[in-house]
Amino acid sequence: MGADRRPAKTVDGDQAQSLRTGRTGRRLRSSMGEQWGVTVAPYAWETAMTLLLSVTLTPPDRL
Repeated sequence: MGADRRPAKTVDGDQAQSLRTGRTGRRLRSSMGEQWGVTVAPYAWETAMTLLLSVTLTPPDRL
């Protein structure tokens, strides 16, 4: 019985740890993603609009 209980305890501990790590990692990733999005969004939008406008305004024979 003691031998049976030990692996279960280890698995339980591993699961709990992975859950905790996953939750922390997700929170970290989401906060980093939000900061990244807030920082990059204006530049990305500007770049996208510039590209879109340049493509739209460029005559087809030049493309």
